[in-house]
Amino acid sequence: MHGVSGEAWAMAKWRGHRAQTSNALLALLRRAANNEAEFSWPERVLCTACEFWSATMNQVLFAHLATEVEAVLWLAEVSFAAMQVRAVASILSESRRELQGDESSDQVASLAARIEAALLPMADEVDGAIAKYAADLSGHP
Repeated sequence: MHGVSGEAWAMAKWRGHRAQTSNALLALLRRAANNEAEFSWPERVLCTACEFWSATMNQVLFAHLATEVEAVLWLAEVSFAAMQVRAVASILSESRRELQGDESSDQVASLAARIEAALLPMADEVDGAIAKYAADLSGHP
């Protein structure tokens, strides 16, 4: 576990996406499995935000960023901005600037830990915003 002390993490254990989010993602995955349609931009926003958020809340962001740090941070930033979750988008924008082209393992590990520590206190608020976006997208509030 990087970024957050074990004690803090134990108090805040993330239980996964909310029902509205999980239902919307499941519907998208079923469509994809059946080759029914390409994802729309709002659907891609939801998937990107959910993937990033899961990695962050499960404290495996370093692994999530491992291959293309700049691209993953930028796509997550754009997704959270599109969802109107400005606080997360701002942290990700600042984090991208902090990289300054240094994508060494130590730098990325440190950055991932700082992002996790900054976002963990926002867990309920962001989970709610993602769930609202998912519900609005699927038409099931």
